Amino acid sequence: MAIHSTNCSLTYQQLNQRANQLAHWLRQYALPLETPIAVLLSPGVDLIVSLLAILKIGCAYLSLDMQQSVERNSLIIQDSRAKLLITYQALISENQFQSCNPIFIDSLCNSINHQPDGNLDLEVKPHALVKIIY
Repeated sequence: MAIHSTNCSLTYQQLNQRANQLAHWLRQYALPLETPIAVLLSPGVDLIVSLLAILKIGCAYLSLDMQQSVERNSLIIQDSRAKLLITYQALISENQFQSCNPIFIDSLCNSINHQPDGNLDLEVKPHALVKIIY
């Protein structure tokens, strides 16, 4: 098992396939390499899948803390120039973070499941930005 939680277990192959499906779906935004993508998720399968998908499209992830205030997270998003925010619908309202496009991972299951699960044909440089820490 690659990941085991109370409500989900994934093998390494399943983890890779799910990350690939999300990565293929994220490609529709045509983000340049190293573009920051904010992530506001609780620890678990969705967080790991999201981080891997972000790396697979050559972008950088910006982990936000759910314990921080909305104002602080909003400031971090603005300062980092994150273009997308991957989160759960229950965590934020759609217009809470005005400077980036929210992606509600929990409402994308059908869209993501129809994506290819093979690896992306994208060359990511070894020195590319992968994470932003505040």
